[in-house]
Amino acid sequence: MCEGEVTEVAYFEAFPVNRREVHVAVEGEGKNTTSLVAAAVEHADRAVEAQDPFDEAWVVYDHDDFGAERFNQAEDDIRALDQDAERRERWHAAWSNQAFEVWYLLHFQFFDGKLHRHLVQRKLGELLRTRSLRPRGYRKNDPDLYRLLLPLQADAIKHAKRLEQEHGVARHAHVTPAQANPCTMVYRLVEALNAEIP
Repeated sequence: MCEGEVTEVAYFEAFPVNRREVHVAVEGEGKNTTSLVAAAVEHADRAVEAQDPFDEAWVVYDHDDFGAERFNQAEDDIRALDQDAERRERWHAAWSNQAFEVWYLLHFQFFDGKLHRHLVQRKLGELLRTRSLRPRGYRKNDPDLYRLLLPLQADAIKHAKRLEQEHGVARHAHVTPAQANPCTMVYRLVEALNAEIP
């Protein structure tokens, strides 16, 4: 389940997983972080009622203009869902601070300075133009970004892991997602999807 209705959905739907063996349901909700988690729970519960339960549920969201408390609460809620013994599926948070585009930018370079999401988008547009990947720069709803960025995906994963390490997100429970700026856990979902590509 994605917070964004277009950008994230187009990216994740482009993964060439074996759809006969792996059912990937990507839905964009356009909701704030905590409402998104609630919508994901409702979606998972409906799947159980339809006798088609998920093995895993991933919630993709970013900080945007949502307050730090809501942003951090979403991860806490997802962690609690994953630890709930009554839930069949595993729950994962794939958050980005400050925007999903941090994931895209990490395909081109490592950066660790705080950047507002508009600057991240502008920098991404410049890189897409200078690398001759997109003459008009970055467009949020570009359905070809997965294909264009795929040759750089290993670098993005490496850069995202380095950011996670430098911010201490994995080591220190007291480091919140809102404090880790820039950072993204999208690489975890990308690795999970890559493992399902035939």
